[in-house]
Amino acid sequence: MSHNILSVGVTIFIRTQFQFLIAVLFAASGCFSVHAQQDETLQGNGVLFNDSWLESIWGNQACPNVCEALQAPSVEGFDCTDRRQVVRHVLRNCRNHPVVYPSERYFYFKFYHGHRLISGNLRFCDCEDGVVHFGYFDEHDPSFVLYGSIRSGLNGTVAYDDGKKTVKLEYSGIQRTFKLDRSWTNGSGLKKTRDEQLVSGVLDESGYSFWLVFNEIDRRLYYVLNEARLPEKFSEIKLSGTSFFVGRQSRFIFFEDKDNKRKILVGVSSKNIASNNYFDGPFDQVPPDLHIKSILELVYPYIKGNGGIDEHGNFLGMSHSRVAISPYNKYESTTQFLEFAARGLDPALSSSQTGLEFLDLVYESKMDYHRVLENYRTRALELRTQDKGGIVSQEGNSK
Repeated sequence: MSHNILSVGVTIFIRTQFQFLIAVLFAASGCFSVHAQQDETLQGNGVLFNDSWLESIWGNQACPNVCEALQAPSVEGFDCTDRRQVVRHVLRNCRNHPVVYPSERYFYFKFYHGHRLISGNLRFCDCEDGVVHFGYFDEHDPSFVLYGSIRSGLNGTVAYDDGKKTVKLEYSGIQRTFKLDRSWTNGSGLKKTRDEQLVSGVLDESGYSFWLVFNEIDRRLYYVLNEARLPEKFSEIKLSGTSFFVGRQSRFIFFEDKDNKRKILVGVSSKNIASNNYFDGPFDQVPPDLHIKSILELVYPYIKGNGGIDEHGNFLGMSHSRVAISPYNKYESTTQFLEFAARGLDPALSSSQTGLEFLDLVYESKMDYHRVLENYRTRALELRTQDKGGIVSQEGNSK
């Protein structure tokens, strides 16, 4: 997905260079082998589900080989252009009690069918209202995108149990009970300064857990790593005495904040962002029910003049669009990132009022977009004034 100066987080419509659906349609970066079987008999074979994948990497078990070549099954009577058949296929092959781990309530799936690599998800953001959205696309064909919804009383049953945090989903004769994971809500273990406040925990589809933190003085948001459950090993990079840690598969880059004994997310691979895979950064997993309007308006002033947002950060003037919180560098290579970091760590250039060494590494251009808009409006007014003056002058000379 492209992160332009607006950096609008889209939850239904994908913001990519191809302009197709994405945020609801994330794919796993790991590969998996599949076996040709009939649609009626497949029970998890051939479909990679995010919950099983996460449990595998958290448990340090053998997870799918990301380099393994995939073999596409040919399932008789299965039509990927038929949304009902695809959803049935997903529900039939997931566990009876699947777990929705990511904090923005996406249940991701991925499977091969014929020449297509189908990636998509079931989205439980509106399950309290009796609605579960779904969407999927072909990773090899950007034009192949389908989406829809399951609605209680219309084409299925969506029964949310607030006490148990479960969703009983019935569709086309198949029933599953999904568990909405809440482990990310635990703020214990977070080390923060007196100028910081915890906004929310965030559990990414990559298996990483973060704390989204707001710095009240510097007016910045950033992701602090929760190290209680790590999905992979790190490689360390040194830069003039400063340590950075790079995830071996995710390629996430973390700054070691030695003063506060924690790690800050400061880099995400632009290749992973463009691929829309599990490692494209946690911006798309900020919980949907947060009351975050006042903080977002402080960090990103431009949104006040861009139609405004609701209490949860959704743009009022753009349907299904949300403010993207992506305070990290989108880097092409580690060499390019280290060049960026060298400038960002220069104390002579620091913009921090609280002395945080990493603050300029979590800068986002859209934080200053309101200044761009103000300059544009000022210049436009000047041009209009000049045009009007020219017209008067010409009319005066003609008389």
